[in-house]
Amino acid sequence: MSYCAVYEFDSFDLVQIGACIGSADESQSKQLLLWLESQLHRLQESSLSLRLDVKKGKINRTIRIAFKGNQAQAFELINLLERQALVEKVFTDRVGFDEQFAQEFTHMAMVPNQVYIAGKVELVTDYVLLTNLEEIVTSLTMSQVDFCYQLNFGLMTDSNEVNRFIRKSIVQLEESPGIPAKLVQQQRRFAARAQKAHWIGEEYFACSTEQGIQYIGDLVEEYFADENAKFGYPNVALAQNDEVADQFISGLLARAFESLSIAQEASQLISTQQLSNALTLSVPSPEITEQSIMPQAVSSQGKWDVFLSHSSKDHLTTKAVCHYLESQGIRCWMAPRDIPVGDLWSQAIMQGIKGSKVTVLIFSGPANESRYVLREIEQSVTLNMPILPLRIEDLPPSDSLSFFISSHHWFDAVNEQLEAKLPELKAAILPHLAVIQ
Repeated sequence: MSYCAVYEFDSFDLVQIGACIGSADESQSKQLLLWLESQLHRLQESSLSLRLDVKKGKINRTIRIAFKGNQAQAFELINLLERQALVEKVFTDRVGFDEQFAQEFTHMAMVPNQVYIAGKVELVTDYVLLTNLEEIVTSLTMSQVDFCYQLNFGLMTDSNEVNRFIRKSIVQLEESPGIPAKLVQQQRRFAARAQKAHWIGEEYFACSTEQGIQYIGDLVEEYFADENAKFGYPNVALAQNDEVADQFISGLLARAFESLSIAQEASQLISTQQLSNALTLSVPSPEITEQSIMPQAVSSQGKWDVFLSHSSKDHLTTKAVCHYLESQGIRCWMAPRDIPVGDLWSQAIMQGIKGSKVTVLIFSGPANESRYVLREIEQSVTLNMPILPLRIEDLPPSDSLSFFISSHHWFDAVNEQLEAKLPELKAAILPHLAVIQ
């Protein structure tokens, strides 16, 4: 057995060991997380990294354990890792670990944690992409973007102090005049989640091209803007600098070695369930390019027939609608599939609307609250385009959305009625197209 690499880090020896993880079900992943948690409890100043490396639709999962220790502890941990059923290979040097899984990814960025000030009250913001990781991976894979997601995480050192901080901020909010009720409710929801979370983390992305990082940045902004805009939070931008690259490659969790504020710790709480979901995440097969699957066109003018307006949280349902319509010869524009890598997200969407003849709104709770969906519908109305709302959740539209679509005919596909309604939707679309005879 080769010796584990031991690196000098801020006047103490830092041991780093990497391991390739095989496929796991939920029970196995939670068992592995419990084992890792037990190791962090016994190791001094330790942290973990989970890396998901996706290339051409294939996913590699790896973990790295970093801790302050010596070679004897390193050998012990290697032996323990090798006995874990899900560990396929152990890397005992940093170079081998990074060369196999990150050598192609030269552009790296992270999602920084941010703190929001409401009046004089300091609030935490729940910026964890892990919640929507499956949707992000699906979107990027469909767009044929190779990328790497890395979560550097560790155990919460003082969850009681974090919970006291959150409860205090809620009391201050309730006593402050002019604070929106939704903001207080949001902090209460966060406090409830904080009670169950004992992991803290930092999220990173890497791509082989700068355009890929820009594409991921657009995705990140879209995911967070809808939820946080109503509370006044700033849009999230990816941070890119040498320090980010160092943290990505080394896999160190900075807060395991440096003291951070309670607000910073609370802003990136992670649940065991979220970690388990990441370990069991599967990657869809890369879709065939649009040119190779495009059926005989129904219409003869313009590049697209239908613009699919939807929330990213309804990606799988929208994909099913898109697949059906295109199988019937109706050409659809759908984000992120039809956004070229490197193009600005908002600009590409506007071009998609202008290049289509009909807008189909996939209406749901997330779409009802999405400012991006509202802008798409508003632009469609401005261009005098027909709008066909397809309701997949039984709820009324918001006042803002209702202003534009209240008089339109709705297609109700709630209670798993989507498949039955799609032929009706197709029939309503066809009169608006220049049909080829």
